[in-house]
Amino acid sequence: MESSVEFGDIISQSYFGVIDVLDMQLTSLPFETNTAYSDMVVRDPYDRYDEPGPEPRVRGSKPYNRRITHKPYVALSYVWGKEKPYTTNLSNIMLHRNHGGLERNLKELPRVFHDAFNLVRCLGMRYIWIDSLCIVQDSSRSWGLNSRVMDLIYGNAVLTICAADGVDSSTSLRAMHPKEHDASQISADCAPGVRLMVSRPPEIGIRASKWNTRAWTFQERLLSKRCLIFTEGRVYFQCLSTGMSEDIFADREGAGWSLDLVNAPLQMLRELSRRALWVYTNCVPLYTARILTKRKDILAAFNGICNLMEKTMQAPFIFGLPSSHFDMALLWEPQSALERRVPKTDKERAEYGGMQFPSWSWCGWTSDALDLPMDNKSEYKASMVDGCLPNVQEWLMKHTWIHWYIRDGHGNLRPLWHREKSKEDKSSEKRWKGYRARREYLVVDGHRRGRSGEPLRGRSGEPLRDRSGEPLRGRVAQYDDQEERNVRVVRYDGSEGDSIFDDYGRLISEGFADVKRESFCSTLPENPYRVVMADYSSEPDKEFSDQPILQFWTWHTSLHLVPSDNPGPKPGKGLCRYDIADEIGDWCGSLVLDEEWITKSQRSKHDFIAISEAKAFTKDECDIWTYYIPKEREQSEWDLYYILLIERKDNMRWERVALGKAFRAAFANAEWKEIILG
Repeated sequence: MESSVEFGDIISQSYFGVIDVLDMQLTSLPFETNTAYSDMVVRDPYDRYDEPGPEPRVRGSKPYNRRITHKPYVALSYVWGKEKPYTTNLSNIMLHRNHGGLERNLKELPRVFHDAFNLVRCLGMRYIWIDSLCIVQDSSRSWGLNSRVMDLIYGNAVLTICAADGVDSSTSLRAMHPKEHDASQISADCAPGVRLMVSRPPEIGIRASKWNTRAWTFQERLLSKRCLIFTEGRVYFQCLSTGMSEDIFADREGAGWSLDLVNAPLQMLRELSRRALWVYTNCVPLYTARILTKRKDILAAFNGICNLMEKTMQAPFIFGLPSSHFDMALLWEPQSALERRVPKTDKERAEYGGMQFPSWSWCGWTSDALDLPMDNKSEYKASMVDGCLPNVQEWLMKHTWIHWYIRDGHGNLRPLWHREKSKEDKSSEKRWKGYRARREYLVVDGHRRGRSGEPLRGRSGEPLRDRSGEPLRGRVAQYDDQEERNVRVVRYDGSEGDSIFDDYGRLISEGFADVKRESFCSTLPENPYRVVMADYSSEPDKEFSDQPILQFWTWHTSLHLVPSDNPGPKPGKGLCRYDIADEIGDWCGSLVLDEEWITKSQRSKHDFIAISEAKAFTKDECDIWTYYIPKEREQSEWDLYYILLIERKDNMRWERVALGKAFRAAFANAEWKEIILG
């Protein structure tokens, strides 16, 4: 099989290996490198290339296309269970590397491994990847290197065996055993020559399985090209294009719609190239509803999904949030009351190893009910984000203003986006794209003049110069949209004048023309001596990972919280809706709070920051229009802010408590403030 460049790099590394089911040993995956050559002319080193001369003295060839092909392999997705299966560790890895090394411990391997080995042999293949055996489990280096590339491991397997029978790895692949295989069908004769059969969609059985509740198996299924799913004593085949079962025979061509694909998560990936953000916002609730044995793995078990989506979004994920749509990604809400994801026991503290998760991302929150699916669920609720969805890119470019910076592993402030250095989301449907990037032109007198950094020329072709006679050079990006091109005319005299666009490519409105957004003075105890600004990078440092701290400027104010008497539906388990009131007690907004948090709060006023503009309130948020602003409800659009209720973590840091909406007018006396959000 031909390998991608990325997977070619993985299989050539020392940390990646597979199981040889014929020799029963751990081994590297065999691969070959084939290099194509083209004619190459080599001149004498003393020849001048810019002068005519004799024919080249040496001819040869040079490589132009390096292709890596690897042997096909299968991957296994299964549930470890409470009883930890037999694993590879530092003490037995060399034994497992020997010919027949695994055979000596065959009795200790769970039943699902035995069946998987046999199935691979029956399929005429030789290699299988199983995490507990192929990763050295007590090596943080081996675990870390492999967990970062799960998208490549599962994505390059010929197929993934999904063991959804039973509750752990001790259960076999039941459909492989005649006595455990459920081949029953419910059918009846309805008319002469007509016999109807009741078909149960595969997703009903899959969703009821223990395997489908585990966080790690979410990406294992979604990242796989093909899945062979064993559940309820039956076996199903699914891929991006079709689904097959023992009851329903699909077209022999194996493509097209199938009843077996109804509600299959794999179908989401069909939308990835068209609207990557939509795929992301659907993945988050599906993933966060699942169970993790180790709380610290919340990002590790989602990393493969992030890697996959980064290829379309072309921007790094920051603690699970896509930086290409960062303002939008902050608008998640919990479905039930959650608590901060922090270690509680000495064992957990040792496992975390100093790892911290931010309050501003869904990965920073968890539930005590670790064995109950759905209790951790976070989502992008339609009631909250509906105003953004008709055109996400337009909302990002016209209704946001914050310059987001994160503390990197060295304590420096790194911008999350830069229009000249970032790459724009490749989603084919424009309205789902993120911030704009790489604008090339400057507008002078309403006309596009030259590329950024190049001398600007007038209609006559002569260079444009400033008052001192120096040539003007392109310094500002320009959109292609006629509407935005005509908003303002930019003139530069070389020494003064502000850019029409900020570092996100957003038009700078009058309200933000004179406020500072990139000058920081607040330091942290871990980095106390000065604020150092780092350059934008599309590849954050993996050795010194980012700190879970955002630093930015925005509007801050204090408002009151009042229990809501809105008769709408209850928000969720452990949650309650509260109204927001201004200084004189007038209703100005709404949000959903943790009941326990608000019960413990002793303050009469609370801190809020504005993070972006919202289009309108829903009926659940505002059932009675109070004319807080002099408009009819139907006339009011974009008169609101998305707001965060925040609380002090320490003298310098704040943490997110809840997301809501409030009238912009309630921030009339707000302070433009530097915020450090942890």
